[in-house]
Amino acid sequence: MDSEGKRNLPTLGSGNSELGTEALAELVRKVVEEVLETKVKEIRETLQARCLECAIQVNAIGRQEHALNAGPESIGLGIA
Repeated sequence: MDSEGKRNLPTLGSGNSELGTEALAELVRKVVEEVLETKVKEIRETLQARCLECAIQVNAIGRQEHALNAGPESIGLGIA
């Protein structure tokens, strides 16, 4: 948590237990929010990398199929 977030939290040591409970709830909320944001970022990066890998594989398969379906004349061997 950044220093600004820490400054905005009420102190747990104040005599008011309701205020302490609110401070604790706010702290937990902020920590959970940061953890979830980090996890979402990691998942997004993983998905993007996998999509890229998939696109590369699909492209390679398409080129192979094209070469197989094109026939010998497209390869330039002079066979017709």
